[in-house]
Amino acid sequence: MKSIKEEKLIVSAVNSCVEAALFEHDIDVQKYFLKAAKFGKDFLNSTEYDHNEFVKKLKELRILNQLKSSKFGRTMTFSEFKQFKPKLLIRLLLKYNLHHFCMEVAKSMEVKDVTVIYEDWAIKKIKVF
Repeated sequence: MKSIKEEKLIVSAVNSCVEAALFEHDIDVQKYFLKAAKFGKDFLNSTEYDHNEFVKKLKELRILNQLKSSKFGRTMTFSEFKQFKPKLLIRLLLKYNLHHFCMEVAKSMEVKDVTVIYEDWAIKKIKVF
């Protein structure tokens, strides 16, 4: 394991597993790749691997999986997801009245200005009455 670590193969393997999980649609297969990535990541310290990047990728994967299971009901590939800017994705989700999900997306993607979500929610509540 030490020789593999010295050659930076573990970092490459962890990154490959995370990328494979992001491009996989089957959640069970995603879990398999992420468990393998976590196993490899456990052998690395913070100078060898950016653990924050791992967390960021997990948040993106969580959003992708929620997109499939929500009222939005669209399967989006990771490549398509990366083309959307966070605010554009939020505006798209607002068309489907997914306000709570928009708040989760904004939090995960660190969008600071969420007034558009509150405004849309308030307008739609007023229209109901």
